[in-house]
Amino acid sequence: MSYWDTGTGASPDGDGTLSERDELNELRRAATELAKKLRDGLIRDANHYQQQEAASQQILSS
Repeated sequence: MSYWDTGTGASPDGDGTLSERDELNELRRAATELAKKLRDGLIRDANHYQQQEAASQQILSS
C-alpha cells in the first residue's frame, strides 16, 4: 500500500513521489498523533494508579 492510499489526504507529485513539504507535514501529523496517544496512556495509567491507591487506603483504614 502506498502512502497516498492510506487516506491521509496527501497527494503525490507528478512523478509519484511526495514533496518534501508533504513528507514533513506527514511526519508532523504522525508525531502529534503519537504524542496524543502517549498523553492518553499516561492519563489512563495515572487514573488507574489513583483508583488503586484509594482502594488500598480504604482497606488499610478499615
